[in-house]
Amino acid sequence: MIVKVKGEGIPLKLELEKTEDQNIEFGVTKVGGDASRTVSLVNQSKKKIEITFDVENQLEELKKQFIQIIPQNVISINPR
Repeated sequence: MIVKVKGEGIPLKLELEKTEDQNIEFGVTKVGGDASRTVSLVNQSKKKIEITFDVENQLEELKKQFIQIIPQNVISINPR
């Protein structure tokens, strides 16, 4: 018996909307002050993708630096 499978592999192509967001500068912040930056992602793939920021093993270190990743749940990004 021969089974033929026909289809197309779809590579994951998730990119930063702005290449300058590769490094984020928070600048000088007063003690107790807040600084936040938003980074936009673009799905250049042909299908919707779901991502999550898997930083659980780094959360304690991030908390020491007062860094918080939002959202921590699964994010769905439709193709552009």
